[in-house]
Amino acid sequence: MQPAVDTRRETRPAQDGGDVGCGLVGCLMVGVDAELAERLAVVTADQDGGVVQYPELGEPPPPDQIPDADRNPRILDFTVTRITADGEPIDLGPLPLGAVVQLELGDTLKISTSTPEADLQDFQIPVNGGAGGSQTQTEGLDGAWFRTWGTLLANGSDDVMSINEWTLLPGNQDEQDTPPDGRATLYYVLRDSRLGVAWWWISVEVPPNTAP
Repeated sequence: MQPAVDTRRETRPAQDGGDVGCGLVGCLMVGVDAELAERLAVVTADQDGGVVQYPELGEPPPPDQIPDADRNPRILDFTVTRITADGEPIDLGPLPLGAVVQLELGDTLKISTSTPEADLQDFQIPVNGGAGGSQTQTEGLDGAWFRTWGTLLANGSDDVMSINEWTLLPGNQDEQDTPPDGRATLYYVLRDSRLGVAWWWISVEVPPNTAP
């Protein structure tokens, strides 16, 4: 059964002398054919539960020609190894989003993170404004690292796996010899070439008077 749709309209004088219809979506814009606008504004289910297709909009493409919707990239894991100031490695394993770790000044965190390569989508771009057809491109990645204090081995990565090191010693940008309020945070922001985005962060707490 088709849903009941209120098709009552009010009218008021339009600037060009015609009437402007006011239906379910409010007053229609001046100069727009009221009947067509109302047909486009009211979505009606047919007997099979689909959507009525209007000739004015043309035929939809076949399902196999409709590209997948653009998806955000995914960060699968954030695996961390602590290297103490004496060089001893301590495996901290995968850390959850927002984890807080107790460390000491001079420690280094070796971090690896990855995103599924299969998630990178193919998409079509027009050639010569569409006159030359289209060509297929695959999304690229742009990973960026940020920290509130400390030093980083690298600032970015364009691979599905990104590896970095965060050392708890003041860098050139730091005004203090220790993290403000005893806490520092590391952020990893992953973007794809179609503006998809994902992010991760962890924090460290450093007790006072632990300088190496």
